[in-house]
Amino acid sequence: MWVDMLKWRKEFDADTIMEDFEFKEINKVLKYYPQGHHGVDKDGRPVYIEKLGQVDSNKLLQVTTMERYLKYHVREFERTYAVKLPACSIVAKKRIDQSTTILDVQGVQGISSSGFRRLMVTTILSL
Repeated sequence: MWVDMLKWRKEFDADTIMEDFEFKEINKVLKYYPQGHHGVDKDGRPVYIEKLGQVDSNKLLQVTTMERYLKYHVREFERTYAVKLPACSIVAKKRIDQSTTILDVQGVQGISSSGFRRLMVTTILSL
């Protein structure tokens, strides 16, 4: 499992992605796939929310590619580990090494009805 993780990190350039990958289309992506961090939970962990029911996959794929979107997610995971978790640890005065994720499915007609949503959810959850 450790070897697989190292291989994955190399494939996604995870060690340098925060410096090397610029996601200029972020504002357009957030318009069509609302998501982001919002405060902390009762234990001090950062809260990340994705509004799956508001995803417009057709417009999203007009402003970015699936590959770039996944790289963006990897970059955001790295930023969470490098910046957000240490900051939350300082504020909470204890080690914070996890985050809370909320997948808001209000408005989703069914993951199986959208190949894009199914692919996106399974791909992101596998990261």
